[in-house]
Amino acid sequence: MSNAPESSRVKTALVVALILLPLALTAVLKYRPAVIQQQKVSSIAVLHPRLYVPSEMMYLDDDVVKRLRSELGGIPGVELRDTPPGAETRVGDDLVKAAAGVNAAALVVSTVTIDSGIVQLNLQLIDPGTRRILFNTPYQSSVDRYPDMMVAAGAGLKRALQ
Repeated sequence: MSNAPESSRVKTALVVALILLPLALTAVLKYRPAVIQQQKVSSIAVLHPRLYVPSEMMYLDDDVVKRLRSELGGIPGVELRDTPPGAETRVGDDLVKAAAGVNAAALVVSTVTIDSGIVQLNLQLIDPGTRRILFNTPYQSSVDRYPDMMVAAGAGLKRALQ
């Protein structure tokens, strides 16, 4: 007779374990990134953007890099790495190779599109080792307001890095 209550306890424990184990596993997998501290970025490099612009606006290739570098300067604990000439680190190339070339922990990758007088900038901060996107925000303005848009994009990226 003593086996019946013990057998019942084992069954109850097994049922509880089979219910709680998947719930606990799901919770751990879902909330793990929030619990783990976000890795601090110690060095970044601003790559030359991918451009979809009219031929008279090709000067934006260097302008985007210069404006973002000037906006990102002075972030405590984050070093700006020099970006080699555009041909060596084009967006779309292998990010690990590009990061190795500039010795950076994270890369600022951008795409600029101009259509009907509207400038759109898609700005991303990518960890090249894991290929994880740390920051991804699009910005849009008229061509006349391009400098203001670049200031806003730099400020948003700066906040994300602090």
